Amino acid sequence: MSDNVEVRMKIKFSNGKEENYTFPRQSSDEYQVAKYLKEAMEDKFLAIELENKLQLIPFHNIVSIEVTPPPVKLPANCLKGVKLA
Repeated sequence: MSDNVEVRMKIKFSNGKEENYTFPRQSSDEYQVAKYLKEAMEDKFLAIELENKLQLIPFHNIVSIEVTPPPVKLPANCLKGVKLA
């Protein structure tokens, strides 16, 4: 966590609600970030330590998650350089 990058995350829920979060990048080791991302995609819940409590969000309630800036190392199945047309 030594690079001091602030990450912004927007979660869009199936009920139409959106939540915005900010947090420090969890690791400066891009391979570790990729490992965390892969594990998160395989889990049933997104676990967030939010303001001194643990929040578990079931992935089946999530429509999409946007993360800015994206990690340098992305999943192998990720399309890179995409633009909205």
